[in-house]
Amino acid sequence: MKKLTFLFGLLFCWMQIFAQHQPDRVYLHSGSFVSGSLVSMNSKFVKIRSGNALLVYNLSLVDSISKAKRIRSQEQLLADKKYFFTTEAGVLAGNSNNEHSAPFSFMSAFNYNIYSGFSAGAGIGIEFYDESYVPVFGQLKYRFRHTDFSPMVSCQAGYLLPVEETNKQSYTYYDYRPWSSSIYYPPNSSKLDADGGFFINPAVGFEHRIHSGLGWYAAFGYRFHTLNYSGTNSYKLEEEYNRFSLKVGIIFN
Repeated sequence: MKKLTFLFGLLFCWMQIFAQHQPDRVYLHSGSFVSGSLVSMNSKFVKIRSGNALLVYNLSLVDSISKAKRIRSQEQLLADKKYFFTTEAGVLAGNSNNEHSAPFSFMSAFNYNIYSGFSAGAGIGIEFYDESYVPVFGQLKYRFRHTDFSPMVSCQAGYLLPVEETNKQSYTYYDYRPWSSSIYYPPNSSKLDADGGFFINPAVGFEHRIHSGLGWYAAFGYRFHTLNYSGTNSYKLEEEYNRFSLKVGIIFN
């Protein structure tokens, strides 16, 4: 099985190399052909560069022309398409003893290629804690190589907007002295309002382009965010989260 896998891998690599070096060809009525790089063609002539020579043939002598598919670099492909979209899903892993040890995160963003592997974007998503939140964020990404496969670094930052009410409550305990009063005052509870909070998520990973319009990526990072709550009598509660982010996404344009 290992040998078979190795042979298929070797065959795939050979086909990729062959496809990238396959030249254009001009077939003549005489039965011969010329290989090289097709320069231009009109209703009368065809020009092809073969080695250091530029050859010009009258179209009446040409039987057919085979034009190879051009393999363009990742830099050229991305330069042609300034805009692209990313959609990612993953978890925010924390301590297994936490109530929410690995809450789900889903995000989608619109991005713009600024310069040579550097892009910026903005997006929204959905995340689940005690309440559901919509993260509204900006993101920066840098690809280190202009190839189909490249390592990358990224950073997202924004604000978590609550989209439902919280079940959290605040409790007020009254100090009483039994020897001075026979009346017992029970704790007073009041419902809190979820106010959301700031978050930042730097990450490292890799990106693989399947073709010019589709790719995928995986990223591992550190996520810090706060969730704020407010209640009556100016009561405030802030919860801090420190998590590892594990995400997989797709790229399309």
